[in-house]
Amino acid sequence: MTKSSETVKEEDLIQRKDGLYYKKYAKVPFTGSMKIFRKVYPNGQSRVNSQTWKNINYKKGKPEGLYESFWLNGNLHFRGNTKKGKFEGPCENFYSTGELNYKSYYRHGYHDGLFETNAYRGAYISLEKIEKKELVLKIERDFKYMLSYLKNKKIPTTNCIGFYQLWFTRISVKDGVWEYFYDNGKLKTRIKFKNGKRVVKA
Repeated sequence: MTKSSETVKEEDLIQRKDGLYYKKYAKVPFTGSMKIFRKVYPNGQSRVNSQTWKNINYKKGKPEGLYESFWLNGNLHFRGNTKKGKFEGPCENFYSTGELNYKSYYRHGYHDGLFETNAYRGAYISLEKIEKKELVLKIERDFKYMLSYLKNKKIPTTNCIGFYQLWFTRISVKDGVWEYFYDNGKLKTRIKFKNGKRVVKA
């Protein structure tokens, strides 16, 4: 008989020195789902509404499977999938009104490929594809080193997206032709990037 997946609250899990998540006092890394609840005090009343803020699935102590977060009004904020503790595959991010904010694609925790919003559309490439893996890992570990590295390579941080924006997202840079739009949807301009550097107006 297969054991049903266990669901716990945030306070039931701890992250140990090995980087894995465990239930308190457990010897085996956690497998199941964790729901994080945020308390809302509507209109100053003493009554408390608790609603799901995040839903994260784990396998052997690492995020694995569906990952969801929600706005305080209950609307979906983010939906994606994780694999071995990193985002993997397509994901969507929404405004609190329910309107789509952006669509993107992840590979091994990096933004990799199409990134699309109402205001702009283009593609990211991971630093892992540009530099040696050891250097990428050092950049991810050391925020100061990352900033000096990007500065020395003359890559503006506005052309980057990475772990400092989403908690287990890795560093990626703009690559290829990006299109920017006015509020009415009309094309404003096209700009070509290569490894995060602006090359020419496309």
